[in-house]
Amino acid sequence: ALGTGVYVSQLINVEVPLYLMAPILFVAAAIMAFATGTSWGTFAILIPIAVPIAQQSGLPIEFLVAAVLGGGIFGDHASPISDTTVVASIASGCDHFEHVKTQLPYALFGGVLTLIMTDKPITIVDHQTDFLVINKPQGMGFHDEEQIGSGFFSKIKAQLSSQFSLTELYPVHRLDKMTSGLIIVAKN
Repeated sequence: ALGTGVYVSQLINVEVPLYLMAPILFVAAAIMAFATGTSWGTFAILIPIAVPIAQQSGLPIEFLVAAVLGGGIFGDHASPISDTTVVASIASGCDHFEHVKTQLPYALFGGVLTLIMTDKPITIVDHQTDFLVINKPQGMGFHDEEQIGSGFFSKIKAQLSSQFSLTELYPVHRLDKMTSGLIIVAKN
């Protein structure tokens, strides 16, 4: 509404590295849902912001929406003012704050694990006039596999187009999915 999603996506695409987009949305959704006690309200506010960020950054829309959904559910589950937390403590017949204290370690474990397992950063080792040298992490396929935008080369193109306004890139060679190392990409 009122262009908030587009405005925030323009700010974030300039200032934030691509690999931090999902963790930032996850944490923002978690804090918002924890503070308000509602995951659905969090979804209604943050999904219209996450979609334009995905469209402008080149990241899959599903990936950033999943970060919002996961953060919203995490925050709602951990919140002492959430309706589901209140109902669960009443239904189990235990003190409300004792119930919250027993649930919090499990929720925190899941939330921290989610942040650790997010996408690996793409590091530019050398940036020359005609080529780039980029560090490819292990476990990331060079070409798109299950979905468009999931491969290493697609992520390079998305990151470099937003950071350096590069539209044309040409891979000089590739590395297998389970191999880490340096990739050379020609710019012309």
